[in-house]
Amino acid sequence: MGDDRDIFNFGFFNIGDDRMKTENILNTGRLIAAPGFKFGLWSNPEDHAIRIHKTYLWIGIDIHVQCDAHLELRYNGEAAPIDILQWDHYSNPIQPVGRWTDHRGMFELAPGGELIMWYMSTGYGFGMHFYGAMHYESVQ
Repeated sequence: MGDDRDIFNFGFFNIGDDRMKTENILNTGRLIAAPGFKFGLWSNPEDHAIRIHKTYLWIGIDIHVQCDAHLELRYNGEAAPIDILQWDHYSNPIQPVGRWTDHRGMFELAPGGELIMWYMSTGYGFGMHFYGAMHYESVQ
């Protein structure tokens, strides 16, 4: 089996357009659910701005973990989120919850600009996983 970090490789969206790229923003891996917000930062490594076309948010919760889960993506320092995904998980069976959001290139991020991904749960138990990715093009 391959490296687990490759599970969420969305590079296939680059078909026919070399300007488009896909980037993993946050992949927490499996963690213990505990109340409170946590976050991860992603900085634009390009020497020019990028235009965000799509974002993907995904939450996985193990069986028998009962909680509310919240995942949001925002520009670092801005009040309004770019994307939010929430899940009230109180019964079994379970399945991951994920969603692509099409932003139609409305959001631009300057060189060195940061995206922040906040994630939290309200319950306790082993077995949560938060993930975010985006599909973007370079603006030159």
